[in-house]
Amino acid sequence: MLPGWNKERSSANFYSALLEGQEQKKAFQDVFGNFKDIEQGLLSYARKFTFNSYVLQNPPQINEKDFPSRLMSVGETEAELGNLPFVFP
Repeated sequence: MLPGWNKERSSANFYSALLEGQEQKKAFQDVFGNFKDIEQGLLSYARKFTFNSYVLQNPPQINEKDFPSRLMSVGETEAELGNLPFVFP
């Protein structure tokens, strides 16, 4: 994560600004900051020798029937997919 990164500096806020009609470059700078600062932060992150990682252990037994599922209509599927940017900002 970049230094100074927080909930106010999120893609959801950027997307909201675009939907409100704000010009893309201005919206980016308002939400994320100066282009050069973001570029430097990304470069320094990419040049790190190690990255943060997490290991999640699988349970010893995974049973397919433990995961309920059902068929969805096309409209229902599109609604769920359209909601993803808001669930995972």
